[in-house]
Amino acid sequence: MSAVLKVVLARQVAPVQRVALTLEEAGNAVGLSGDTMRQQVLAGRLRAKRSKAAGRGRVLVSPEALRAWFDALPDA
Repeated sequence: MSAVLKVVLARQVAPVQRVALTLEEAGNAVGLSGDTMRQQVLAGRLRAKRSKAAGRGRVLVSPEALRAWFDALPDA
């Protein structure tokens, strides 16, 4: 593939802004495990949504909810 074609294709594909993160992705973003993030959700400290109305869908966290949770942590 030529360099010009790569540039043209790169310009055509707009980056997608994430609306939600999985618990694993949220954990990676703050240096914790997905299991730790799940505990935070179950304890009511981190707001999350389930991707299926009933049953076993993925648990998703918005970047805003992750930021609010992080900001609420005590200072070191």
